[in-house]
Amino acid sequence: RSTENEKERFRNYNTPGNIRDNYLSDLSSQTAKKKNAELKDLNLPRLPDFKDQFLELCDKLGVK
Repeated sequence: RSTENEKERFRNYNTPGNIRDNYLSDLSSQTAKKKNAELKDLNLPRLPDFKDQFLELCDKLGVK
C-alpha cells in the first residue's frame, strides 16, 4: 500500500519547480528519515547523497 501511495504522490509532481520543492521537502520528512536510515544500513544511496548534484542541475536548467 505504501508503494501505491508514493506512486500517486509522484503523479502530482507536474512541474520542474514542483519536483524541486518536493525533493527538498522530502529530505527532512519523517518518512524519508526512516527510509534513509534503512538505505544507509544497506549501504545504498540516500536522497541527501544527491542533494548538491540535484540542486546544481536545477540551477543549470533554471528550475526555481
